[in-house]
Amino acid sequence: RCMEEDIPIILCSQAGYYASEILPESPSRRERLRAHIRAWDAMGEEGRLDVARALIWAKITACAECYAALDSGGSLGRDAGSALSAVQAAEHYTALLGAEGRFAKTCFPLVNAGLPEPFLSEARLPGQKADRWNCLLDGISSLMFNHLCMTLRAEGLDPFLGFLHRQYMRYETLAADLQELFRPELDMLLRAFVLEGGAAVEDFEQKGESFRLSGELRKRLIAEFERWLSTPGPDGTARRNLIDELVRRLRRFLCQGKSLSLLVCGRWRRASACALNG
Repeated sequence: RCMEEDIPIILCSQAGYYASEILPESPSRRERLRAHIRAWDAMGEEGRLDVARALIWAKITACAECYAALDSGGSLGRDAGSALSAVQAAEHYTALLGAEGRFAKTCFPLVNAGLPEPFLSEARLPGQKADRWNCLLDGISSLMFNHLCMTLRAEGLDPFLGFLHRQYMRYETLAADLQELFRPELDMLLRAFVLEGGAAVEDFEQKGESFRLSGELRKRLIAEFERWLSTPGPDGTARRNLIDELVRRLRRFLCQGKSLSLLVCGRWRRASACALNG
């Protein structure tokens, strides 16, 4: 039935890691992938930079909305405004990523402040698992990344053709791009998870200077992520379905020349003139 109805089968582990896929050999699916590659190539560096700009614009906007309740000093809005101005003015990737990185550093203490002492952290260190908070962030990021990889493959897009993340063909850079849109929501999900007792000191295994999630904590984190996917967004649509629609809209933008819409805290935002120059 899957072959007859052009439905891909994605195989993954219990932890959500991509393992393999069985794709229908239909002309429409092959043409979809070819159209994606042609569109990506035709954009050139300038066009791909514009899409990267739109992604960072959406992420900064989402951070300002998601973290607003934590901003007792009132500086978040000003910092976000300055970052968005720098994003608009950026003429190359280095300036674009620099603006995003500086803003991310101002947000990290906001989210981490107020957590129990064992979960306090000085900085985001991806992949190093230098403390319990970074270990949890890596865990939830991995779940989101793998979910997006599978969704992109199911839609017939090439997950290696990213815009913001540019390490071509080393990993699924397009999935990493889309993941940026959800980091603020997942930060707040993880913060609530810790404050409500979802993770305790004894749930981590420490080896040298790095931490690791215990098997039981990993199960609880997966369950929390799955609950979030089923949670309705502002319009009542489950986030799982919103993610599916995001990837469909991205395909229509790439392959059919439609306008680009991105998710910001569960709401659709059309990439504005300040994010896309053209």
